[in-house]
Amino acid sequence: MERQLTPKEAKARAAVSRFADALDVFEGTVVLLSNPRRPQGKRYPMSSVVLIALIAMVCGNDDADVIADWWGKTMRSGWGRFWTFRTARRRRM
Repeated sequence: MERQLTPKEAKARAAVSRFADALDVFEGTVVLLSNPRRPQGKRYPMSSVVLIALIAMVCGNDDADVIADWWGKTMRSGWGRFWTFRTARRRRM
């Protein structure tokens, strides 16, 4: 038998569920965007690129170089363990 969740645990579980639902809607919307990148530029999925840019802009970053710096600092600060990205296989030339 499974133990009863505390109110705090139940609230956290519900928040995670809502966040997962929101990500599903986000991914369903992002696939509708056109992807102007050349095949060589498709290292990360478009949904990952757009999500990172949106989070960076919410955090007050509005320039591509600043967003790249912000993302690098975020990954090095330990938050990187929460992000898993599928990368396209690179062709050897």
